[in-house]
Amino acid sequence: MIDVRGFYQNLPRLETKRLVLRPLTLADAPDVFVYASDPKVTDFLFWGPHEALQETEEYLTAVLRQYETGEDGPWGIALRETDKIIGNIHLMDMDAKHCKAEVGFVLARAYHNQGIMTEGRFYGSMKRGKTAPGGLRCVKLTKSSGIFT
Repeated sequence: MIDVRGFYQNLPRLETKRLVLRPLTLADAPDVFVYASDPKVTDFLFWGPHEALQETEEYLTAVLRQYETGEDGPWGIALRETDKIIGNIHLMDMDAKHCKAEVGFVLARAYHNQGIMTEGRFYGSMKRGKTAPGGLRCVKLTKSSGIFT
């Protein structure tokens, strides 16, 4: 069974060829603001575009609180070479009993159509209960759902 609270309190750092998936920090606010303020990127999300950097900082403060309390919180998607945050990916509504979760993501428009989300193959590794990139066995999901736009 998945220890959901422990998973989010110790969100693992995962690496792919071009990316690092890691917990977000307040220092990431300017990078997050780039995609969070883009109306075309946020069009299909439950939240609209951020109007000011302060709104992004408030969002990140809430994310840090989620990490501390073990509530579901997103990974930042960073470029491996620069550590620049270009989006986030989020396992939501994780169900420990049935080993399932929903996946959601957002990605800065400049990085669309470059295979970034496909490269986040850690998700598939977790779904199959195999060792994720970085040699870490994270969670064993057998079911997942998501809306991809």
